[in-house]
Amino acid sequence: MNKSQNSIVVRPGIKIGYADADEDKEFLDNCFISNTAIDRAKNTEDPGCIILGRTGAGKSAALYKIRSTEENCIVLTPSNLSLQFISNSTIIRFFHDLGVDLDLFFQLLWRHVLVLELLNYRYKVKNEGDFESVLARLSSFAGLNQARKLSLEYLQEWGTKFWQETEVRIKEIVEKFEHELKSGVGFDAQTVSGKVGLADTLSQEQKSEVIHRAKNVVSQVQIKKLSDLMDLMAEEIFTDKQQKYYVMIDQLDEDWVDDDLRYRLIRALIETLRAFRKVRNVKILVALRFDLLERTLKHTQTSGFQREKFEDYIIPIRWTKTQLIDLISERIKYTYKRRYTTDSVGFYDLFPKRYRNRTSIEDHLIHRTQFRPRDIIAFTNTIFEKSANSPRVSADQIDDAENEYSKKRKQALIDEWGDEHPNLATCLDTIRGMPSRFSIKELDRVTQPPDPGRLFGDSVRLSFWLGGGGQGPLSGALA
Repeated sequence: MNKSQNSIVVRPGIKIGYADADEDKEFLDNCFISNTAIDRAKNTEDPGCIILGRTGAGKSAALYKIRSTEENCIVLTPSNLSLQFISNSTIIRFFHDLGVDLDLFFQLLWRHVLVLELLNYRYKVKNEGDFESVLARLSSFAGLNQARKLSLEYLQEWGTKFWQETEVRIKEIVEKFEHELKSGVGFDAQTVSGKVGLADTLSQEQKSEVIHRAKNVVSQVQIKKLSDLMDLMAEEIFTDKQQKYYVMIDQLDEDWVDDDLRYRLIRALIETLRAFRKVRNVKILVALRFDLLERTLKHTQTSGFQREKFEDYIIPIRWTKTQLIDLISERIKYTYKRRYTTDSVGFYDLFPKRYRNRTSIEDHLIHRTQFRPRDIIAFTNTIFEKSANSPRVSADQIDDAENEYSKKRKQALIDEWGDEHPNLATCLDTIRGMPSRFSIKELDRVTQPPDPGRLFGDSVRLSFWLGGGGQGPLSGALA
């Protein structure tokens, strides 16, 4: 039957997806468009483990697709790990504010969590008896190797909590470290826990002595034993190439710990990812927002830091115009077949091929959504809302939808980049209506323009963020 005779219209209330990957599961399951980033992420031989992209690029969707197609997947979220326990610790906070470098402990913390999580999953440890059986099995691998024996001592030390929830293990190791810090510097628990501003009451000489002693405590954390345990995992436990294991960490951009500690913990996690590459059949995958990575590197940069050393670990999510139009078309087809008609209804059954005879409809949509799936889904949903009960989408309806969509997109940009650029809202209002690329001199024609240096720090940064290769907050934002 001819579709035009079957009264294909834009149905009221039609949606082809949702911003939250959890809400979008039905579409991800039934009309997923693959991306090369997913192939890299699934490949345990590929060092890429940081799935990097802007808000709405599809990071969480990529992790969801992997865990729905692969067998051995462990999902960790910061909010469920009780990492807030670190932020709430007056003892950890005291030494952190004093300037003690706790990075080695934070790396130990991530290794501890990941190693125990993987071993627990691999051997299905449920109780003390299971743990003793696993320990006996691992002891047979150790033989006369002294390093392996010491690594098993580490497991024995934490055996009482081995099969319990991850947050229980984190609390235990943090409490142990707190005790070691207090003992190492000669403070009793009441002295540190009872006075949040204790650091301000110390003389410079006292601070130097405390920092020196605390550094000695940090340097003695048992990261060597954990490293040896990871060697054992690589050489004896996770050796079957047909059995791949994935640990997925998402939602690092949420409010799970104070920002200053969050940057340190994320940096420690990145260093831990590099260390885990020795366990070849295990892949630790982390979804990370572009702006959060930039802030993390900015706030944790040390002398001698070389960014290129970890570039191999980054998997950037990029989409082509064809992929995004296919994504929209498949979702339209699925929605209509599921709810309205047995006919195959695609993109061009509802959209015109050209926008006002000036450009193709694909280019018009893509230009306003900056190659991000979430944006093009949101824009399309808004277009359908404005086109309800129409036989086809019109240019006027697209324009109406664009006005509403642009307001939401502006707020989303402010939410995403507001921490890094506090005056972004002012800047957006100032340059509204200007071309997507312009020189700072052109700001002179704006009545009383705000000082670019105040808004962005310097002219170089302004130029970068405005033209930023599709990565900056303003690139293509003000259509």
